[in-house]
Amino acid sequence: MLLRLLTLALALIHVELTHTADALSLNPLKNTTRSGPRIDFEGRSSDKVLISKKSNLNGDPLASNQSLPIWLASQNSHRHVLGSGNVIRRSDGTYQSILPPISWLGINLVPSFIQRVTVVENKDDDSLLLKVSIEDSEVNIHDRQTNQGRVGDLIFKLLKTCSFQGGSEFFCSTVVRNNNENDTLSEEDDSSDDDDDEHWLLSSELTLKLVVPLGSRLFPVPPGFNSIGSRIVKSTVQKRLKETMSTLVEEYHAFTGQGNL
Repeated sequence: MLLRLLTLALALIHVELTHTADALSLNPLKNTTRSGPRIDFEGRSSDKVLISKKSNLNGDPLASNQSLPIWLASQNSHRHVLGSGNVIRRSDGTYQSILPPISWLGINLVPSFIQRVTVVENKDDDSLLLKVSIEDSEVNIHDRQTNQGRVGDLIFKLLKTCSFQGGSEFFCSTVVRNNNENDTLSEEDDSSDDDDDEHWLLSSELTLKLVVPLGSRLFPVPPGFNSIGSRIVKSTVQKRLKETMSTLVEEYHAFTGQGNL
């Protein structure tokens, strides 16, 4: 009797692992990789915006101490490039930030990052590169539903030990934009009708990797976990970068005294 039960249990495990392997092999996703006993979900997004060097209040050029590179290089901008409203500057110069939750099948992941901001200025052409790197991370799980059954328990076990890697870059440079050109840039501050108007071009890129350790190569990953995780990370990165860029423009306008234009 005991031998029969053991044989049945092994058969069920084999069926589940085969089902999981089939699910992983279907529709492979470029931004999802399974490397040994872990799964990596990677999202990448880029954005750019034009900001005029002239004030919208009177059309005059902004003062030199109000330039976008100067503001980006200052600590006044750092909390905004981190993508969080909950930021603490640490004694070693890094920042601890708690980010908005990420919803994952009834589970809210609340990431907490230790991030470092590095500024690289080029005074010859008034350009600036600002790098944000994640040095450490942890994830807290909030609002977990208790009635999700076995699949919910598996997802909870997978996500409670996950971590994040990656960072972002913001590059600011001067461009001369011909207003007669039909470009696809988002121009947040269209203050001049001059044919050749100097702007700052703020370009950005955000890369975020969610690392989910499995503990074992044979850990039974729930069917659909890869495809759902891939979509969640990709959409989250796109949304967060758009929000960050919008916040940077608003805060820079506030810094220059232009308010919400």
